[in-house]
Amino acid sequence: MGTDTSIERDLAEFFGRAFARRSGQAFRQVALECEFIVVDHAGAAPSREVIQDVLERLDDYGFHLVRDPWTGDVVLAKRKVAKPHGGEETVSTDLGYPTIEVTTPPTQTLFDAEHRLDQILRLVVASCAANDCLVLGYGMQPLTPPSRELVTRSSRYLMYERFSKHRFVPSDVGADIHLFTVTAATHCHIDVQLSEAVRALNVLNALAGVQIALTANSPIWKGSIDPGWKAPRETFYDRIYDPGEWPSGLPCGVPRAFHDLDDYVGAVLDARVPLAERNGEALAMKSRALTAREFMQAPAVCATTIAGDVVEIIPEPADIVAFAHFLEFDARLSPAHGTVESRISCAQPPGAAVEVAALALGLVENLAEAERLIEGLPLANQRRLRIAGARHGLTFLDEDPEMYRLVEAALKIAENGLRRRGLGEQRLLVGFWERLAARTTYADEAISLFHARGVGGLLEVRAHRL
Repeated sequence: MGTDTSIERDLAEFFGRAFARRSGQAFRQVALECEFIVVDHAGAAPSREVIQDVLERLDDYGFHLVRDPWTGDVVLAKRKVAKPHGGEETVSTDLGYPTIEVTTPPTQTLFDAEHRLDQILRLVVASCAANDCLVLGYGMQPLTPPSRELVTRSSRYLMYERFSKHRFVPSDVGADIHLFTVTAATHCHIDVQLSEAVRALNVLNALAGVQIALTANSPIWKGSIDPGWKAPRETFYDRIYDPGEWPSGLPCGVPRAFHDLDDYVGAVLDARVPLAERNGEALAMKSRALTAREFMQAPAVCATTIAGDVVEIIPEPADIVAFAHFLEFDARLSPAHGTVESRISCAQPPGAAVEVAALALGLVENLAEAERLIEGLPLANQRRLRIAGARHGLTFLDEDPEMYRLVEAALKIAENGLRRRGLGEQRLLVGFWERLAARTTYADEAISLFHARGVGGLLEVRAHRL
């Protein structure tokens, strides 16, 4: 497609077009992207057929069902949203078919986003109930272990195993990437102008540990309490990448701060790209080490279909959208939407998903103050805080007064950012203040429930109800 300079210029221009749509809006918009664990009444993952039925039932509510062209399975249900909101809402399966993902259209207030999520989730909960299943506000399958048997049957997800090792998941069970067949997270997208995109990205990544500590909610999996982590889901990113293959740093967790959009574009281009898509079908690169830069520079790239057929791919500018997703940082830029995506938190209990978006949105709305906060936080400390938050939740703050002050300051900055919007959204942070005062997280509550009543206690409290 051209020289390094022209590729980066084209990519930066693509990002610019998406973020330019932010101009002129009365309020910064937000969209929720929430994953939910589905289990039977014993707490185990349901069958693939059950989840297919759950998705197919959405056809009765005006959703258009999208099937994978290779397997024929329903992988997505989507429908247009009537005004005044507009946009599209979707229900899909994640890498693991027992994880259902719900996305809301962009809304101008957090209350509107919460309302849209509740409306869609009611349909999902009802469809699951008809199949004797529960939808959990929890970050991990509590009983069923990771395996290839849980992978969504789409060409894209099935192909991931080709590029994954077996350092943690044995080959007869699956591959390391299949750790994510049992996880669920609460993400959000916040629209940002081009001039603030990288600034917002740097703030959310630097304060990832704060958000993890406040939202840890996945300590029980494979039928027992994880001995070392309150949010083991976050550590899975570190496990699927082999440090020996990434000498400049893993493409996950907390990255270094980026200087500007061109710097971030360079990181996208330097990332390895295992797959590209054509006509809805995933195609696997024949070279494991191929970077986005090498792909975009090539006149054609050799790849294989899931059936093993060898094909040639002609690089296209639109490939940038997919390649940007191969950066698995705690926060990343989304060129498809012109947003910064916060992808840090475990799935939250019923009624709490919007809290995650409130924290991220408040920090972005008060960006200058947030930047001043992280000025004195070196990268090593940012990464240490991420690990401490995932390992201990909020309990480590008693032993680290400096980090307590950081969490408290971040909440105050977010609260002031939301207050400036004049919508009363700052009250959505009350739960965080209460948990900070008590030094407890949803993970601690889950552990207490498990001790008292086993998996049944967890299901009783974490299941969404009609």
